[in-house]
Amino acid sequence: MSTEARLVIYEKTKIDKGEMERMERIQGKMLRGMLELPRTTPYWGILKETGVWPIKEKIAYQRMMLFENMINSKEERLGRMVVMEQRESGRENSWYGETKKCARELNIDLDWVTERNKKKWKKLIK
Repeated sequence: MSTEARLVIYEKTKIDKGEMERMERIQGKMLRGMLELPRTTPYWGILKETGVWPIKEKIAYQRMMLFENMINSKEERLGRMVVMEQRESGRENSWYGETKKCARELNIDLDWVTERNKKKWKKLIK
């Protein structure tokens, strides 16, 4: 899937708290089933033992990596132009606005992405 297509998908899919909790329940059920664990096994314990990321953190990580990809790509790339336009407009109800909120929750300054290479950016957001 192209990066531009991912940007469109992220833009159109806003995940609220209820949906996030539902996805985490599904993830817990799937992990318990695959690992043949009792239904009463705590979700967070399974994640800790297996090294699987919680859904919310995985989405945040993917969003930050997509942002890095967009910002550091060629200037004529459509996805980059969209992100830069959203950045300049200052709209909160946009993909960039959501990414900015996500970065705030992670205590990350989005301006750092241009100052770091991909490897350092990855380390910072993990």
